[in-house]
Amino acid sequence: MTESPEAISASSYKFKVIVVGSQGVGKTSLIRRFVENKFKDEYTTTIGTDITLKNVDVSFGLITYQNRLMIWDLAGQPRYETLHESFIKGAHAAMVVASQDDPESFYGAEGDKFTKRIGVRGWIELVNQQVHVPTILLINKADLEENKILDEEIVKVCEDTNILGAYRTSAKNGLNVTKVFNTLAGMPLILARLRYIRHW
Repeated sequence: MTESPEAISASSYKFKVIVVGSQGVGKTSLIRRFVENKFKDEYTTTIGTDITLKNVDVSFGLITYQNRLMIWDLAGQPRYETLHESFIKGAHAAMVVASQDDPESFYGAEGDKFTKRIGVRGWIELVNQQVHVPTILLINKADLEENKILDEEIVKVCEDTNILGAYRTSAKNGLNVTKVFNTLAGMPLILARLRYIRHW
């Protein structure tokens, strides 16, 4: 069951957004690009989870909501799999990230708890087991010439799993990063209003 966004005031809400995906796909870099508008080339492994706060204004015509995003960056290594369920609970929106130069991050790969890779379908299923929230697939590192994930395969995943959609992104040059975060920042608010209308 999905929790409603927490109201801070009549025009301000707090949302939990989770960012999941295999290790090395650029989840932390995407968050840094959105929050700080910065990019670092060196790779830093996330241990467990990191939480970053960002205030985002979401406007619907003349009405603006000052929303506070709590962005949860979940470690992609399989050895943290037992922690994923508890971290996903309470989320209001989700991003599933793969890297266009790393097909295993998209399709997954068999192995033990230290070597296996969870593909995007596996991550979407893991999210859906805990919450039913707006979910977007990101194919990151779109700045690279190498692309091993075809658009048709991406569309097929979206159609099969019934998620909102997919974007190619680049934490390095900022392609679509702000657009995706701002889109998800408004979705829980829309869904909360729809639930209110249904019960009115």
